[in-house]
Amino acid sequence: MNKLKLILGCIAALFYTPSFAAFNDAGTDYSNASSSVWVEDASNDFVSMAKSFACLIKNSRPDLNANSTWIAYVDETECGLSDASGKVLSKSISVSTRASATSPQEVVVYFDSSESKSKFIVNITLKSGADTTPPYGVWTFAYYMYENGQNLGTTYTSSDSPVKGIVDVKVDGNDIVLLGYDSFDDGSGEEIIASKFGYIGGSTDTAKFIGYVQDSSGNKIGMTGKTSASNYYSVSAPLTAGNEINSGAISAACYKRGNTFTTSYRSKLYNGTTGAEIKLTGPFPFTTSSSRGWFDRWGVWVEGGSSFTPSASTLSITSETDSSSKTLQWAAGRLLDANYKPVSAKETYALAGPAGTAFTCASNCLVGDSGSTTKVPLTYSAINATSEKIPAYKASGSESYIFTSLNAPSGYEKLMLYHDLTGNGLTSDDKAVRFDFSTEFAAGNRKYVNYTNPAAAQDASLNNYNVWMVLADSSSAVFNWQAGSDPWNHATAAINSDASLYAMDDPIVFTVPSYAFATDDMNSLVPTFTFKTKQPSNNSTISGFKSCGAADSDGISTCTITGANLNGSRKFSYNGMEVRSEDVDDEEIYLSESTNNWFKPLNLKTGTTVTDAIDSNKSYVIKNLESGEYFIPEASDTLCAADSLTYSTLSALGYDTTDVPSLSDYTLPSQTWADKPSETGLACIVTMGEAGSGC
Repeated sequence: MNKLKLILGCIAALFYTPSFAAFNDAGTDYSNASSSVWVEDASNDFVSMAKSFACLIKNSRPDLNANSTWIAYVDETECGLSDASGKVLSKSISVSTRASATSPQEVVVYFDSSESKSKFIVNITLKSGADTTPPYGVWTFAYYMYENGQNLGTTYTSSDSPVKGIVDVKVDGNDIVLLGYDSFDDGSGEEIIASKFGYIGGSTDTAKFIGYVQDSSGNKIGMTGKTSASNYYSVSAPLTAGNEINSGAISAACYKRGNTFTTSYRSKLYNGTTGAEIKLTGPFPFTTSSSRGWFDRWGVWVEGGSSFTPSASTLSITSETDSSSKTLQWAAGRLLDANYKPVSAKETYALAGPAGTAFTCASNCLVGDSGSTTKVPLTYSAINATSEKIPAYKASGSESYIFTSLNAPSGYEKLMLYHDLTGNGLTSDDKAVRFDFSTEFAAGNRKYVNYTNPAAAQDASLNNYNVWMVLADSSSAVFNWQAGSDPWNHATAAINSDASLYAMDDPIVFTVPSYAFATDDMNSLVPTFTFKTKQPSNNSTISGFKSCGAADSDGISTCTITGANLNGSRKFSYNGMEVRSEDVDDEEIYLSESTNNWFKPLNLKTGTTVTDAIDSNKSYVIKNLESGEYFIPEASDTLCAADSLTYSTLSALGYDTTDVPSLSDYTLPSQTWADKPSETGLACIVTMGEAGSGC
């Protein structure tokens, strides 16, 4: 029950969600693939757990088993606990007791997650079902993770479990109230989502909420909101000790419900005639012992940040695509071909012998000679000493270099370029062509962290430190070496358990000759999209489609994208997981102090047919499988004010910080896995709500 999974595929009842029609014949891969859309807004976090847990309860059928023990199989994908494209059935054993027909039903659930491989123990108190008290029923759901699937053998109690929480759905007068508290701690600090969400008068049209999100450093941002049937008013700000909003730090916005900008995060390409899926060996999501991440051609992303250094350059992971075990090998630079495409992790170079691959430098040479001003590795102190300028390159020449493989001798960094100072192969006098520090990002600012002394991290200017060298191999083929402090200047290879290299297929490239935003884009009904950002992207082959104002005192700029200015011949690529524009980079969107996400300005509609850029006889059709919606803020609060939704104090909202639950308000399960009943003799088996003959 990873809290991130609770958001994926889980659509809050509060918000409007579009659906997509099936393409062509029934039974094809295309028509069988399901699509989901979620709302990129803090309020969705506050209701997603209730919706997911209500799904678990409904499909486990405790209504059929008032005083008994049974087995239930629940689809984690359907209940929003997995983002897999197909079913993920997880097994649980439930023990139910109920004293009388008028008393609450108590259920203990031993839940074995197929998605995360983790074990959870849940205590449920059921008072009424969704048919009696819509939309979710009345119940309390308390849980903790007993065993971490990424660290099997390590078990916990409710007091020391790194994952635990509650959802309490109850009636308060005429309102339906959802109280939630979710805690996650991977060892770097506790992250918390806690909230009170009320459906006023029992209607999902009118709601209000208060809650907060706490990051692993203990920073807490409060989020509140109020809705009518037509509009939604949101206020994000620190909550003061006096149960009030910090009026000096309010970020408020008015939205018209249903007025959203959609971005596709995961899509598939299918044969344009048969509807068969076009399968590529491509990027994949993964989990670590305590976190999750994404592996791609451009590198690797790890939730919470990675801590790779030259002396700690590997990470054990489990692919979420096929559950295979792999090892990531990182390097503080990357080898590119003449077209600047990464080749560091290709078999020719990564699996070469211990001697590596020899190169000579054609231009922009950096050397490891101690008497040179271009000495490598490049140090932060040396760069600072020259007013934060990278020392001049050696003009050109016959300098020798060696690119090391995964079979590099002990004591040498793997997938790294070394200056072969004496031209006699890898020896102790050779130096790595890289920086001795990396960049970390916090609140939109860069922090430089020394590899050998992380505690000596320094804040510095926003310089993007990177260097390029032009190389030639023994056949005079041109290559480039890029090294830098930023993570996208680094290389990461994935190594399979049999020591082979995980090699990704090249993306499929296709062109839409006459792309028209008004007809071809998922956001065709949104001619302009205004958003806030701390990092406006400047990488685009299209000029004039975006305009940004000056940054405010917090470093936040307001930008507007005009869809019609994106029209023209547009190139896209498909990497096995998503369709991406080759003309426009992703944009960062600022949602709150604790939340920044990314969106794509160009998003082809589901059902769009395209032609291969290399083989015009191949046609494909696109289907968007996972998409996120961002509310488009109104230019003023007029609509929200007309609906009496605006406020600047918690007293005007009607909720305050004392309404937000604490974990100490509830009792977590006392059971352990040793208390789980044996499956032997259990006749009742429920599969996604369908009771077997033994029930």
